[in-house]
Amino acid sequence: MAAAKSRRPVRRRPSSAASSARLSRHRIRLLVGVGALAFGAITARAAWVGVVQHDVLAKRSTWETRHKFDVPAVRGAILARDLTELAVDTPVVFVSGNPKRIRDIGDDPLKIATQIAPILGLPVKQLDEQLQSQTEYEVLRRDLSPEKAKALRALHIDGIDTEDLHKRVYPRVPSSSQLLGFLGPDGKGAEGLERRFDERLTGASGKVDELRDPKGRTVRILGNRDAVNGKTIRTTIDADIQDVTEQALAQAV
Repeated sequence: MAAAKSRRPVRRRPSSAASSARLSRHRIRLLVGVGALAFGAITARAAWVGVVQHDVLAKRSTWETRHKFDVPAVRGAILARDLTELAVDTPVVFVSGNPKRIRDIGDDPLKIATQIAPILGLPVKQLDEQLQSQTEYEVLRRDLSPEKAKALRALHIDGIDTEDLHKRVYPRVPSSSQLLGFLGPDGKGAEGLERRFDERLTGASGKVDELRDPKGRTVRILGNRDAVNGKTIRTTIDADIQDVTEQALAQAV
């Protein structure tokens, strides 16, 4: 018999199921590796922020201070019959100093006093004494004009604060002074028309919550609510006739 012919072994292709299983295991290992790298990067970043940058962040928190304050509403005007202003709010700026803050940051009170004296219209010696006091709050000027306040703010002096307010003025004084009345220390109408129409004349103050840097500049607004101004009242008063009437009454007394 002829020798049997040798047969070569037949290679079988792997089944599709086995290939899918190997591919899945490969993908899982890849995803696990990527996840481990990502976790390591996050952990390293957290360690760097918590340890390496701790001092920097701690110092920065002292640079930025949070300020919450009210934004005063404008009180409504009282007008005569011909629209002449009898009572009206005019903007003023309240200026205060923080001597403790000035000491803490190592600034020279005399130097600051010399800078702000011409703007505030006050003696350098007086301001220097106030800024060297042992308090945290000193009233420097209650009624600075907005124009001068702009120049003061441009100096960016840490420890010198400003606040926008309004001052009630009566352009035709003594015209209708008894009839108009006046405001009390709390800013509410105390007599006359100011008291009678106080609710309509009074607006609603706004609020601001912000972060400031050491020079008093706003870094970030955290929240705010706009002020709602009071309503203007037009009366039937004739300012000229009222002048004559009050002068006659004054002479009679």
